[in-house]
Amino acid sequence: MSNDSTEPLIDLDIEELREEARKIVPPEEQKFLQFENRPWYMCFYHIFMSLVTGATIAGAYFFLISGGDKITPRCYVYHDYHEKSFIPDSPDSETWNEWLCNITTICFWTYPLVCPMVVICVYLKNLLDARLYYECLLNGILLDYRNASHLASPAFWLLLLHGCLGISCLFYIKSASQWSDRSLSEMASSFLAYLAPVFAFLFVLFSNWSVEWHLIPISKYCEQDHSEAIRHLGKCTFASDRELENAWEATEELLIHRAAANGRKIQLSTPEFFTLVRQQLIRKTRCPDRGCCSCLRFYWVYRLLCLSSKLYDKRVASFRCWVRVYWLFIALAGTIFLWAFVHTAHFLLIYQQVLSTPLPLGPDPHSLKKSATSLIQLVLPLHAFQR
Repeated sequence: MSNDSTEPLIDLDIEELREEARKIVPPEEQKFLQFENRPWYMCFYHIFMSLVTGATIAGAYFFLISGGDKITPRCYVYHDYHEKSFIPDSPDSETWNEWLCNITTICFWTYPLVCPMVVICVYLKNLLDARLYYECLLNGILLDYRNASHLASPAFWLLLLHGCLGISCLFYIKSASQWSDRSLSEMASSFLAYLAPVFAFLFVLFSNWSVEWHLIPISKYCEQDHSEAIRHLGKCTFASDRELENAWEATEELLIHRAAANGRKIQLSTPEFFTLVRQQLIRKTRCPDRGCCSCLRFYWVYRLLCLSSKLYDKRVASFRCWVRVYWLFIALAGTIFLWAFVHTAHFLLIYQQVLSTPLPLGPDPHSLKKSATSLIQLVLPLHAFQR
């Protein structure tokens, strides 16, 4: 088999593979990694970090709740009542300004809501990437993730576009809001309550987008038993994330061909599976392009660790169970996001005079402000009495 092969291998001896997997004895995991690769710790750590990171932008949304009705542009003042259609017929119509004003206002209000959902998904990706890195390290593969991975992510560019549209709302705030008579310096100082949390969040998010900066360093890995760690690293095969993805796809294709030939399902343990992936890395085997758009599929690391039917043992089952716990956290966060998003859109529809009467949607985020005010009014007299 040549190194430039584009077809997966069709000969696979399972017993031979298992024997080779036994030869690669991974170092004692608890001795070298401690808690870093334990599924329960990884799950709760990434949940906690996503909450802390998302909390940095919460101040921007609370700023909007407390005084959003004063700074929100009155987009209806741009409406051209001579227009008879929903879409303006003339390029000079002022209704185009109304459209742009509404779009930027929606982005301005929803940006502090969208950002926490993005960071929760980013930390799910980091959870998967960290698990793959440590599993590869234990099984003879030294994985190298690409730098500045956020530049290749569509979510990054959509988040950036959303933020730019939201910031563009400042133009309409100056010209069509209750703050229109304020000077630019007064508006700038007031808007720091919104902009400071946003920029702090973006800095924290982009510094945590790639898991590479949060993995245990090799020096830390070697500190417990230097000689054994160096001996194990000397046996490892170095691979970039793209090379590993190609090797994994070739491995899946190989196992599918083998199962079809034998007429029975094949399941490998973690050491056996990563040994086979390592063989494909060494041979530089690639599977044919399936022609499916990658953006329509789950993240490849998620498919490898959580969806692959060829990889299964107690170790894998434990990790997949804790990933489901993280999915429950995402579902809870998504419910809160939809609740806040619906009420925010409802407020804007009423404010822009699209709805004449409020809809019965139940408690809204503004009730949080009322509850907090009542609590402060209750606590302050008690504090004064104690003094």
